[in-house]
Amino acid sequence: MKLEIKDLHKSYDGVSVLSGTALVCEDFRCLVLVGPSGGGKTTLLRVLAGLEIPERGSVRIDDEPLDFEEAALRRHRREVGTVFQAFNLFPHLTALANITLPLNVVHGCDPGQAEARAMELLARFQLADHAGKKPAQLSGGQRQRVALVRAIAIKPKFLLFDEPTSALDPEMTAEVLDMIQDLRQEGRDLILVTHQLAFAQTVADQAAFVAEGRILESGPTEQVFSQGNTEICRSFMRRVLRFD
Repeated sequence: MKLEIKDLHKSYDGVSVLSGTALVCEDFRCLVLVGPSGGGKTTLLRVLAGLEIPERGSVRIDDEPLDFEEAALRRHRREVGTVFQAFNLFPHLTALANITLPLNVVHGCDPGQAEARAMELLARFQLADHAGKKPAQLSGGQRQRVALVRAIAIKPKFLLFDEPTSALDPEMTAEVLDMIQDLRQEGRDLILVTHQLAFAQTVADQAAFVAEGRILESGPTEQVFSQGNTEICRSFMRRVLRFD
């Protein structure tokens, strides 16, 4: 996967969140975005997902420009799998229905084919026994894994993860990280925002350090994590890796 970001600017209520964000990242399979809270990571991820429109700047994904016109963004969203920290499952639907609904409504899949695809993925990730349960009947780890299945069921070009384990306890976190590791090993392209830096070191081949609305460091993961060029990056890594 190739990603090129130029001079992105985004603000909310007059407060700048992205201020000239830029990145060139060539031929990666997993890019991790790390940095202090409030630095702009989630907003950047939402721009890549087509969920936020910047005031200025450009994005190219695999040499194709991301068009921020609404019709183009709707097409882009159908091709990207996104997983958020809050699960975003429909509470009144079963796990199976949460997965088949976007396949049927957004992607026009035959209902029988959609259910077969959903059940195949639920079985693969040890969730088949929970297909008929609603989110309230599932553990946090199970809910997040259902959200992951929903994201990959649409056969996306790439997957975006925004702090997918931040609301989970350690055991549930391990379940979700194992699933992401499986997806990485089968060759899927991923962009991941996480504070699980030890995990990021094992799964990501490229990293970008995001702070103050900009990307201050980027390159191979081990280089960014251990040899940061800026004091803010080195200080962050010392603090966070010490407890990871």
